Amino acid sequence: MVKVASGQITVVDLSDAPVLSAFITANKSTTQLYNQTAASYNPSYASSAQTLTLNLTKAGSSATILNNVGKVKWYVVDGATKTEITSTTNTDNQYLSGTHNENLTTKVNIDPSKGSKRFEASGTWKDPVTDLDVQFHAQIDLFVTQIGRDSNVLNVYAGNGNTFRNNLPASLTVNADLYKGNTLSNDNKQFKFFYLDTTVAGSSSTGYDSDGGIGWHLCSSTTAGQTPNVAPGTNTTSQGILTVTPAAVVDAQTYKVVCIDKSSGGNSGQKSTGNCTIVDMSDPIQLIIESSAGNIFKNGEGSTVLKARLYQNGEELDASGSDTSKTYKWSKFDKNGVLNTSFGGSGNQYKTGKSITVSASEISAKATYNCEVWE
Repeated sequence: MVKVASGQITVVDLSDAPVLSAFITANKSTTQLYNQTAASYNPSYASSAQTLTLNLTKAGSSATILNNVGKVKWYVVDGATKTEITSTTNTDNQYLSGTHNENLTTKVNIDPSKGSKRFEASGTWKDPVTDLDVQFHAQIDLFVTQIGRDSNVLNVYAGNGNTFRNNLPASLTVNADLYKGNTLSNDNKQFKFFYLDTTVAGSSSTGYDSDGGIGWHLCSSTTAGQTPNVAPGTNTTSQGILTVTPAAVVDAQTYKVVCIDKSSGGNSGQKSTGNCTIVDMSDPIQLIIESSAGNIFKNGEGSTVLKARLYQNGEELDASGSDTSKTYKWSKFDKNGVLNTSFGGSGNQYKTGKSITVSASEISAKATYNCEVWE
């Protein structure tokens, strides 16, 4: 069995605020190529600006909740130095836009001597139910790779964004572009796409290929939801594209690309590698604990029923508690955070069931009840 969700409630305190998902997407490739000979960038943010967008949702939902945010703050992070971006004028090199400043547009290319630049967005979301303020922040890194006139550089990136949310979009791509100098190569080459798979333990394992090595599973037309545009080992003059569907990504999946330039290096060819990660924001299961009589007792009197509710993708799971594949395990901590090792009986720290009853007489000052759901 594996734990699929957990949550807790403190009796005599307010209910916990919702869990938020904050992440930043980019409308251009997050990796630039800098040609040292020509002193040029591809792509160049100076001529085609990069726009970063903050996305904010409740965990397990795709609906934006930016409407309950004041103004998002953006920063450029350089080591220990963090500088706030405040301009909203589109004539500036870096400026904010959107009702809540959720967009940051930058026309500044990444300094090749530093290799990368980090942007951070943060703010406060007000829960309309509890009136609590919930802080959030997200970061994204932009990179630059330096190349010479005749160097082979493989640029691996998520061509249509790197995030699935609630099985949308229908697919994303891992793109692999081979550059010679600062120009896309139209020469013969081969692409091999791999996904991270710890079951690939050696040459006898299914999906093993020596170019990927141990821990990487070769993608082909038979790997469901992870299909390359050209079969591995086949020459092509185009670039490599792996199409990925939401079902193939649980939480996150890392991909490795090996490109073999068949126009150089004899029969073996010159090899270049790169990596890309796609994440899934739709899988988390959120556990909310409801109390039938609130969470405050007075004068040691009364009782309440604590009930675990599971939500995913905006829908409740196991509402009736009849799903026998799920086990609800409750534990109790006293006012000092000490676990009650006999909460479920002598020598048993757990009570089980979708609901438990708590009496005021069980509580000294306060107690915290934790619920874990195993499947």
